[in-house]
Amino acid sequence: MKRFVIFLAMIATVFVFAGCSSSDGDDNSGFSDRFMFVGDSVKVGTQVSVDNKFVGYVSKNGYLHAFHVGETTYGTNGNKATLKVEGHYNAFNNIVTDWGISPSTLKSKISTTPTIDEAANDGTYMVAYKNQGCANIISYGFKNNKLYIVMALSNPSDEDEILNYLKERYVFLPEEVQSYTWGGADALDEDKIKTLVLLKLDSSFKLDYMLQTYFESKELSSKSSSAKSMKNTMRRSVSAVLMK
Repeated sequence: MKRFVIFLAMIATVFVFAGCSSSDGDDNSGFSDRFMFVGDSVKVGTQVSVDNKFVGYVSKNGYLHAFHVGETTYGTNGNKATLKVEGHYNAFNNIVTDWGISPSTLKSKISTTPTIDEAANDGTYMVAYKNQGCANIISYGFKNNKLYIVMALSNPSDEDEILNYLKERYVFLPEEVQSYTWGGADALDEDKIKTLVLLKLDSSFKLDYMLQTYFESKELSSKSSSAKSMKNTMRRSVSAVLMK
């Protein structure tokens, strides 16, 4: 975790300097709301700044770059407009990571019938859906009636598609560690991180090799001692479903 925080700090520093430059005389008087895809860029002028540099940033030559999926504002001298960035990939069919919602609220957001919908004696609750985009199954874990962890199981052949999806939405460590594990977060600054994500190739519970993608609430997982136990419960439950 410490190394990942240092990595985020290095990236944040780069974008601070990228957004600082002397005036080149650009006229920024006509800002309008923009819709862009990750990787797009457009000339806006060097005096323009973006409120959330995780979503977009302005380079030293005055180009606005769409960096990650999200929504923020951009502008200068009090003249602001909305910047909305979408991704090219949708590996998990709009997976829900609205941390803290209840099981009933989750089910109201997903139109299909859950494959698993059960409570445990320890106060946890799990709801799972099969065949969601690249995922064979997506499982949602709750503690004290609050969503705090999500697991997606996928085939290894979908790794590139999933990584492209995640890279459009999270900052990742630039290397594979711990047996093909990638780790990421949804912000450049540690105090703004809401979601942690982990991608791991594993062979637990007779599932052969499958990609396990975990999304966790930074706040709720850090307060819960049951995160590891919940992951094990999820794997056992969904493996039973997939092996039928």
